[in-house]
Amino acid sequence: KINIPMALFSVGYNRFRGQPDFNPVFRKHLKILAEKSVYIGLRNSGSIRAIKAYLPEELQGKIRYQPCPTTLCRHLYPSLCKEEKTKQEKPLIALNCAFDRIDLRLGNRTDTVLSNLAMTMKELSSSFSIAYYAHAKSDHQMLPYLEKARVPYKLENLFHIHPREVVKAYSRPDLVIGMRGHAQMIPFGCGTPILSLVSHDKIQWFLDDIERPNWGIEMLAPNFKDHLLQSAKEILGNASTVQNEIRAIQSDLLNTTRINVADFISTL
Repeated sequence: KINIPMALFSVGYNRFRGQPDFNPVFRKHLKILAEKSVYIGLRNSGSIRAIKAYLPEELQGKIRYQPCPTTLCRHLYPSLCKEEKTKQEKPLIALNCAFDRIDLRLGNRTDTVLSNLAMTMKELSSSFSIAYYAHAKSDHQMLPYLEKARVPYKLENLFHIHPREVVKAYSRPDLVIGMRGHAQMIPFGCGTPILSLVSHDKIQWFLDDIERPNWGIEMLAPNFKDHLLQSAKEILGNASTVQNEIRAIQSDLLNTTRINVADFISTL
């Protein structure tokens, strides 16, 4: 029997709010995994706290913070993440919404919240071009809301295409309003300002880790519509400052990644 050192980078912890706990076998498998690993990297501190609760104390030190590689796109694929935006008549806002387990995301307020989101996009469309980025065909469920609110938009399907095209797509907007984790982390990694729609704790955990909790809007908050509109305008009005903040944060994330890689290599 040969034991090969393993390091797992950016494992996701994707339990939704109100979702039942994992089956007991999860705890058993996680313990075995931790025993075999140099470390297990989780991409936000909230996930680290949650996962540690499933491990005995002597293995909890195997869990460490490892930023998702998508948050470093500008460093990993500089030729795909252009610094200069394409010249266009209006600045571009890209919107993405996630509909997997929508009942756990928005519950019985789904219709109201998405209608308010569409109305906000309609107001923003007077000054900005709107694109809707779909990560899966199920994301198209937002389109009737946009059409009912008479939002002029361009649909871009980001599924069944090469990842380099996804990176290019998220490098173009002046702001991405995203409900999925990767509609948050990929544009951030490209250096694009983000405003996250929070319906899952992991979305806020990422923002908390980079010390920018104000880049997230809780979708079930009573003032969701007004808060979203105000925050979008503030970020777009300070785009250069926000981009500089992203670059500085990415430098810290890159340093963390280098330390983690060095630790793993030294174990080989």
